[in-house]
Amino acid sequence: LIVLALLGSGTPPQATRAPCQADPPLPHEFTQIHMGMAVRIRLYAATEDHARTAATAAFTRMAELDRMMSDYRPDSELRRLGAGGSSWSVVSPDLFAVLERARTIASSTGGAFDPTVGPLVAIWRDARQRGQLPDRAAVDRARQQVGWRHLHLDTSRQAARLGRAGMRLDLGGVAKGYIIQQGLEAMTALGV
Repeated sequence: LIVLALLGSGTPPQATRAPCQADPPLPHEFTQIHMGMAVRIRLYAATEDHARTAATAAFTRMAELDRMMSDYRPDSELRRLGAGGSSWSVVSPDLFAVLERARTIASSTGGAFDPTVGPLVAIWRDARQRGQLPDRAAVDRARQQVGWRHLHLDTSRQAARLGRAGMRLDLGGVAKGYIIQQGLEAMTALGV
């Protein structure tokens, strides 16, 4: 469960106040399923309508980015990038930002975080569904398709390519944070 919380920056309301003073913002909470999990937004707004508008903007932005970066959806921009083989593909600014961040994290962790683990993730998802461990040879073959150093980015063209045949990206370890941050920005743009 991911929680977004925006706390009021003002002081708590006084026990008594002048009749013309505006009411303080009240808490409102909304929950939807995004990225395969419940996302709960708790925000402060003066009215239910304002709160609902802000939450809707956040959820809409999250859904757009989830459709773009999901490794579960065959039609996502992320999956299309993997299907393009080793040719360069111009990608959206959002996907490019997450790919850059993922590669930076991979580099700084010496590959402990690797956004190219998609082939291994696919094997283990299948094994979980079948209820048995994957074949050792299949795991070894998948390892040959993994390697963050083979994720190439061209900043000038905002393009990406995967340098090994069969590579597949899985951004689950970094995209969720980006998606939540974008939802937060959609709300704050509406004054919440």
